[in-house]
Amino acid sequence: MGDNTMDQAHDPAKRFDRKRFLRIGGIGAAASIVAPAATAHAAPAAPESTLVFNVKDFGARGDGSFDDTPGIAAAVKAAAGGGTVYFPPGDFQVKGEILIQADNIVLRGAGWASRLTQTDTGVAGKAILRFANATGVAVRELSFTGRGTEHVVLDGNRKYNGVAAVRFDKCTNVTVSGCRIARHAGGGIRWTGSLRGALFADNTITGIGIANGSDPGPIGAKDNNNDFAIGQWESSPNDNIVIRGNTISGHCFGIGSGHGNGLVISDNVIHDIPGQHGMYLSAPGGAQISGNVIRKVALNCVNVQIASSVQEDVSSLVVSDNVLYDAAAGVVLNIASEVPKAGFRQPVIVGNSVRAVREYGIAVNRTWNGSIIGNTVSGTGAYGLLLNGFSGTVRDNTVQNTNWNGLYVDLIGDTYSSDNVFTDCAMNTTNATAADRLAFYVNAVKTDPEITPQPVLHSDSDLLHAASPEPSTLRKCLHSSAGTGVFLRGLVNRTSKPWEFKGELLHLDFAYSRTADFSDSAHLFPSTPVHGRGRRELYGLRDPKTAGMAGSFQPGDTCWHARPTAGGTPGWICVAAGEPGEWKAMAPLAV
Repeated sequence: MGDNTMDQAHDPAKRFDRKRFLRIGGIGAAASIVAPAATAHAAPAAPESTLVFNVKDFGARGDGSFDDTPGIAAAVKAAAGGGTVYFPPGDFQVKGEILIQADNIVLRGAGWASRLTQTDTGVAGKAILRFANATGVAVRELSFTGRGTEHVVLDGNRKYNGVAAVRFDKCTNVTVSGCRIARHAGGGIRWTGSLRGALFADNTITGIGIANGSDPGPIGAKDNNNDFAIGQWESSPNDNIVIRGNTISGHCFGIGSGHGNGLVISDNVIHDIPGQHGMYLSAPGGAQISGNVIRKVALNCVNVQIASSVQEDVSSLVVSDNVLYDAAAGVVLNIASEVPKAGFRQPVIVGNSVRAVREYGIAVNRTWNGSIIGNTVSGTGAYGLLLNGFSGTVRDNTVQNTNWNGLYVDLIGDTYSSDNVFTDCAMNTTNATAADRLAFYVNAVKTDPEITPQPVLHSDSDLLHAASPEPSTLRKCLHSSAGTGVFLRGLVNRTSKPWEFKGELLHLDFAYSRTADFSDSAHLFPSTPVHGRGRRELYGLRDPKTAGMAGSFQPGDTCWHARPTAGGTPGWICVAAGEPGEWKAMAPLAV
């Protein structure tokens, strides 16, 4: 991103209207959803004191060559306890860092023409401006330029040893707004320890990942270091942080935060993140991620993880109305392998647009009572919706052009799927591991034997559609594994493939299907009862009594012949209750 682009982003008249973009894209929030929302309050505005301390009055020159560190430090000391430190236009050279341990102080520039430039190396972990144990402080309308040469290779991985622009250590009620931060390999805006109350808004932050020249960048894919444009690495708890309207590129991570409450990340543009994730949140308790545009990311656009350091359930998480593309995955709720029990409770993922991702559109793990509603997922290298340990609602989503399952759900409780449209799914499972389980539009399984009672997938008015020629690898439109129950009503199957049920089919009342092939006796006889319209139906080659079934049946239950022939019976009807009761053959079919 060049200076001209950043200047446009800084100009309110030219700023990209993200909400208008979302409206044009037609991905407004799904209607009538009650969602747990994160509640955050922006940091109270730091007081703009009538006491203004111009750094040039304290010996700083801003001529691009003189060491301005002592003059700036003197102005900060004079403003301690309540005052504004003013930077007129100029290039102020900073060697080391400016440490600020005073409350109610504002550092303000005259716009991006007021620049602080880092001049030295060997100050790893520090910052041009570092606030420690401060309350009610702000940095506004300043420009920061780092050296951009601070990554080194250690143990085969590029490690954090750089300098941030602004850093907060155990601070409260802080603001950074309207700043431009460029080429800081140690991060743009960082904090350590707990941060209580913060507003980071309308900043433009560009790292070294898209730098040219002889620097030891750009950052390599999957490099994992402490280089956040805005954020923290450690898992200290935080409260009431608002990150809004920023434009971010070129850092290892875009935005990151440890656990806490009241985190709001909205209306940011994050792009060209060459190392890791657009957003990385570690077990946030109460977070709202909405209206962001995230693209061209090495890994996931939004990655929320329960790390081993914080083995707690995550609740009140809302991910809504984001535009996500050109990444490994769109939205991922992840759990570290060292976390045996914690998971996500009542997360809401609604109204997002995900496209052109190399792996998953939306992927969640160990999620209870989740809501996946009104999302559009298009063009995935693997799954469209990967719900790996899930119970809850999947409604009004559009999923198309997926290489693997449009919906894969590993049931840990009843799940309600309704009014979803799956188009051109399971397009390419060739050479994939366990390709057989990927070759379905919808795949419902149960992998945890301890889940009881039997979890059920309720499918109501879903549409399975093949707009393009069906791939040769597509096996069935819908599959259920042993140990699951499936309740189908109003399903429209416009593929040429039938179903495959290895679990219990509790109800079958489809609206339309090009095929209703139940002839595969390995899947339907004698252990797959089909319930519907008030009576039990099943398919088999013999009646249940002759087959030796032990289930309880009532008069009127029907067993249809799976392979009827001319002159043979079409099936059997139960005429007396029992286990399995008495059965009589229907009249033979005409020859």
